[in-house]
Amino acid sequence: MRNRIKILARLILAMVPVVSSGQKIMNTPVTKIAQIGNNSLANVRAIAKDRYGFMWIGTQDGLFRYDGFTASVYNRGTNYPPHRILNNDVSALVCSAADNFLWVLNSFTGISKVELLTGIVKEKFQISIPEHKNENFTITRMIEYHDNLYVSAEEGNIFKFNKSSGHLEMLKKIENPYNRKIEQICRLKDQFVVCFGGGMLMLFDSTFTTPLAQLNINATRQDFHFNSYCYNGRNELVLATTFGAKRITILQSGRQYKLADSRVDEINLASDIQCISFNDSSYWVSENSTIYRFSVNGEKYKYKTSKGPDDQKWLSAVKVMFFSGNEVWNGNEYGVSIIKTSPPPFIPYYQGDNVITKLNHCNNLLSANDSILYSCATDGFYKINTNSGSITRIGDNTYSLSAFKGPAGEIIFSNDKGTYLLNEKSRPVLISQKYKELNRIDYDLITGFAKYKDSLLFMASQYERGLHIYDMKHRRLFNINTNTFPQALKTNVINSLYIRGNTLWIVCDNALSSLDIPANKVTNYVIYDPSTKLPLNIIMDICFVKDQPWLAVYGVGLVELNTQIQIANIYATASGLQNLGLYKLYNVGDSMLLTTSNNGLYRLSLANRKIKSFFEEDGLHSNAFEESSGAMVSEKLIVGGVDGFTIIDPKKFSINTTPPKIYFNKISIERPGKNTDTSNLGIKKITIPNDVLQTVVHLSAINFTSSHHVEFAWRIVENNAEWTSNGSQNSIPLIGLPQGTYHLQVKAANEDGVWSEPKELVLVFLPKWYQTWWFYLLIALTVAGILYALYRYRISQIKKQHEIRKNIATDLHDDLGSTLNSVKVFTNLAISGVKQEESLQQIKDNLNEATMGLRDMIWVLDDSLDTVDELVTRLKQFAIPVASASNIQAEIKAESEVNNLKLTKEEKRNLFLVCKEAINNSIKYSGATQIDIDIKPDGKKIRITIADNGKGFDMNTVKKGYGLKNMQYRAGQVKYKTTFVSSPGMGTIVQIQSE
Repeated sequence: MRNRIKILARLILAMVPVVSSGQKIMNTPVTKIAQIGNNSLANVRAIAKDRYGFMWIGTQDGLFRYDGFTASVYNRGTNYPPHRILNNDVSALVCSAADNFLWVLNSFTGISKVELLTGIVKEKFQISIPEHKNENFTITRMIEYHDNLYVSAEEGNIFKFNKSSGHLEMLKKIENPYNRKIEQICRLKDQFVVCFGGGMLMLFDSTFTTPLAQLNINATRQDFHFNSYCYNGRNELVLATTFGAKRITILQSGRQYKLADSRVDEINLASDIQCISFNDSSYWVSENSTIYRFSVNGEKYKYKTSKGPDDQKWLSAVKVMFFSGNEVWNGNEYGVSIIKTSPPPFIPYYQGDNVITKLNHCNNLLSANDSILYSCATDGFYKINTNSGSITRIGDNTYSLSAFKGPAGEIIFSNDKGTYLLNEKSRPVLISQKYKELNRIDYDLITGFAKYKDSLLFMASQYERGLHIYDMKHRRLFNINTNTFPQALKTNVINSLYIRGNTLWIVCDNALSSLDIPANKVTNYVIYDPSTKLPLNIIMDICFVKDQPWLAVYGVGLVELNTQIQIANIYATASGLQNLGLYKLYNVGDSMLLTTSNNGLYRLSLANRKIKSFFEEDGLHSNAFEESSGAMVSEKLIVGGVDGFTIIDPKKFSINTTPPKIYFNKISIERPGKNTDTSNLGIKKITIPNDVLQTVVHLSAINFTSSHHVEFAWRIVENNAEWTSNGSQNSIPLIGLPQGTYHLQVKAANEDGVWSEPKELVLVFLPKWYQTWWFYLLIALTVAGILYALYRYRISQIKKQHEIRKNIATDLHDDLGSTLNSVKVFTNLAISGVKQEESLQQIKDNLNEATMGLRDMIWVLDDSLDTVDELVTRLKQFAIPVASASNIQAEIKAESEVNNLKLTKEEKRNLFLVCKEAINNSIKYSGATQIDIDIKPDGKKIRITIADNGKGFDMNTVKKGYGLKNMQYRAGQVKYKTTFVSSPGMGTIVQIQSE
C-alpha cells in the first residue's frame, strides 16, 4: 500500500510543476502572429534571424521571411519559382553568417539552400543514397559544424553534408540496444551527443564510427523523451525531457570519455519540458501550460498572459524559442508569440482564469491595493486580483458607472439601481444603510468623485442634479447646481472633478468651473477658441503642469491654457493626434501628459512637445477607452474601456534610438501579359523595359518591436528635393515616368521618429519605341523626305506653270500674233484702196478669231473654272455658234458624276484645244449635219467622244496631217491619247481617253 502511495506521489510530482514560494508572477502582454497575409503560421518548428535582420519562420506549411510587416512565402506551391523549396514541412534552420545562406531542412526530403541577399532558393539537395534507395529516412534534426551540416534521421542514420561542395554521404546507422528513435543531435566542442528515446545518450566524434561513451538516463521508460536542448555557457549541455531538465557533461581522462548527468538545480520543474533555452544568465523553459524563467542567481519567474486563458495558449507547449534583442519569439501549434524579456510599460487585463468571466467594458476603475482592483462594467461590478488573474463579479449584472472609496475607506460603487457600498462581508448595500444622511443619493448615479483631505467628498450626478458635497466630519450633505444661490454652476452636466490645492475644478460639457473650498466660492469660465471665436464644447478632463492647466476637449484635442484660463495652444491632428475623441488626461511627473481616447492612447512629451500614439499592438487591452475610466495609483496609471483595462507604468516608457534597417525588398514590374518580380536586398540599379505598365517598389523596414508605427518617406531626386510621406504604406507605385535615369531615395522612421539613412535605387527607364534615337532619325528623314517631295512638287508645279505660260506665249505668238499681223496687212490694203471691201471683211474675221482665242486663254487661266462642267460650258460656247453658222447641229452632253471633277490647268487647256480642233475639222471637211460630243468618267479621269455623220475618210489612205498630229501631241502632254475611227460614208469618231 505504501509503495502505491509513493508511486502515485511521484506521478503527481511528475505531472505538476513544482514552484517555490519565491516564484514571481510576470503578467505579460503577448504579440500573436497567427498568419501573415493569407498564410497560416500554425505548427512552428524553427525560428532564425539573418544578418540583415529578417526573421525566418519554419512551419509545417512552409518557410516565411518576415520583416515585421509582410512576409515572403517559401513552399512547393508558391507561384514564384525562385521561392520553391523541397517540401512544405520545415523541421530545422541553420543561418550561416559565414556563407550568407540559410540552410533549410525539409522533413523526409532533404536540404534547401536559400541565398540571404536575394532571397532565392539557389539549390535543393535530396537526401538519397543510391545504395540505400529502398530505405525511407525520417530526417528531423540538423546542426552545423565547420563547413558541414550533420543531419539525423529518426531511424538511426547520420548524414554529413558539405556546404561548399554539396557532397552528401551517409556516415553510419547507429544501433542502440533498445531500438529507439533518434530525438536530438547535439554538439559539445568537437564531440556529438546523440539522444535516443527512452533516455539513452551516445557520444561520437565527427566520424560517427564507434561510440566514445554512452549513458542510460532512464532507458527502462518508453515515455522518456528528449524534447529540446541548450548550452548554458559553461560547456554543458542541458536537455529538456518529459521528466524535467538534465545537465550533461563530458568527462575526459586521456583518450577515455564519459557522459555524466546531473540535476539542474536552478530549474525545479519535474514536468514535461517542451523547450529549453539559455539567454542572459537565465534558463527559459516551456512546459505544457506556460513559460518559466530561471535565473542562475536563484530568481524564478512564471509568465502569464494578463488577458486570460484565451491568450495563455500562445505560451503553452512552445516547441522553439529564439531571442532577438529584448524579445523572446516562441513557436507552437498556434503560430508565433512574442514577449518581452524586460517588464513592459503596458499590462492588459481582460479575461479571468475561469475562462468564462470577461471584462467586456470597463467604465471605471478603483485600486484597493497593489493587487486588488475594482471595475465598473456594463454588466456589473467586478473584483480583480492582478496577481492571480481571478475576476469575480459582485452583485448582479446591472450597468455600473463609477467606484470610489468612502469616508472610512469603504468601497462604494454606483450603478443604474443606485449607489452602494461593500459591507464587512463584501456584499453590496445601499449607501444610506451606513450613512443615513446620504439617502438622497441612494438612487442617484454618480459619474465623478473627488476627496478633499479627510473632510469633504465631492460626487457628480449623472442625472444632472449637479454636485453633491458630503461633509464627512459633520455628516452633512450639500448640493451645488445651476439653481443654487449665490454659488451656482453654469451647467449641471459634469464630466469630471479634479482637486488642486484648495480648489475643486469642475469640468462640464461647455464650461469650466472652480470651487474655492475654504471660501465656498464658485467661479465659472467660458473658454473661447481664438480661431473660431466659439466657446469650447464637451470638455472631458483637466490636469495641471505646475500652475498651468491643460484640458482634454472632445473633438478639439489637447488644449493648453495660460494662468488666466485662456487658450495658449491646441494640439490636434496636425500635431500627431490620430484621434480627437479624447477622454481622460493625466500629468506624469511634469514630463509628459497621457490622454485616453476612443481610438488609442496618446503621450505628449512636455520637453519637445511631440505626440506618440499607442494601440492594442503595443500592449493595450484594446484601442477603445471609456470616458471616465482611469486612475493614477502609486505612479501607475490604470485605464479601461472595451475588452478590459491596462495598467501603465510610465517609468518603463523608453525611447527607441535605433532607426529601422531599410531595404528594397522586391521590385514588381508589370508588362502586357507578363509580371516580373525582382528580389535582391543589395540591389542598387535596375533597368525597366520600355513596355512597362507599372513599376512597384516594395520596402522592408526592420523594426519588430513596433512595426505598425514605422513610417516611410521617399523622393525622386530628379523630380523633387522634398520628401514625400508614404505613411505606413511599404510600397511605392511608379507610373507614367518618361524614359530616363532616376535616383529613388527612401528612408524609414521608427515609433519615436528616428529616421534611417536614405537608401538609393537607380531606375533606368528604357525609352518607348517612339522615344528611341532611330525613331527620331526616322522621323527626321521622313520630314526631310516630305519637305523634299513638297519641294519637288513645287518645282514641278512651277515648271508646269512655266510650261503653260510658255504654251500660252507660243499660242499668243502663233495664233494671236499671226492674226494681228494679218489684220495689219489687210488694214494696209484697205487704206490703199486695194480690194477694200474684201480686206475690211477679212479684218473683221481675224479680229473675231483673235477675240475668241484671247477668251480661251483667259478661261484657261481662271482658277474658278477648273471643272469638267466648266469645260462643257466652254465647249458649248464655242461649238454651237460655229456649227450653227455652217448649218450643223451640235449637241454636247456629260454624265452628272463627272461634272464636279477637277481638272488641272494643263488638262483643261489641252483637252479644250483637242476638242476644238476635232470640232473645226468636222465643220470644215466632213460635210456633216450633226456633231455629238459625249463626256463620260474613265477611272479618275474622263473620256471624250466626238462623232459626226459626215462623209468620213479611209484610214489607210489618208495621211495624218498637222492637225491630227497636233491633237495627239496635245493629248499626250496631259497623259491622254487620241484615237480616230472613220470610213467612207460612215462619218468620223474622235475619242480622247486616259492612257
